[in-house]
Amino acid sequence: MSEFKKILDWFSKNYLKIIIIFIILISVYFFVSLLFPIFQFFGFIIETISIIEDSFNELKDKLENKNFDFKKFLEKNDEA
Repeated sequence: MSEFKKILDWFSKNYLKIIIIFIILISVYFFVSLLFPIFQFFGFIIETISIIEDSFNELKDKLENKNFDFKKFLEKNDEA
C-alpha cells in the first residue's frame, strides 16, 4: 500500500506538469498540421521555378551550339 501512496503523492505533485506538457504537445501537433500544406505549396513554387530555369538553360545550350541552324529555325517559325 505504501507503493501506491508514493505513486499518488508523485502524481499529486506533478499532475499540472503532465497536463501542461500534454497541452503543449497537442498545440505543436496542431501548429505543424497547419504549416504542412504551406510548406508543400512553397515546394511546388520552388519546383516550378526550377523547371523554368532548366528550360532557359536548355534553350541557351541549344543556341550556343555551333551546329544550330538559325535560318532553318526562323523558317520553321515563319511557316507556323
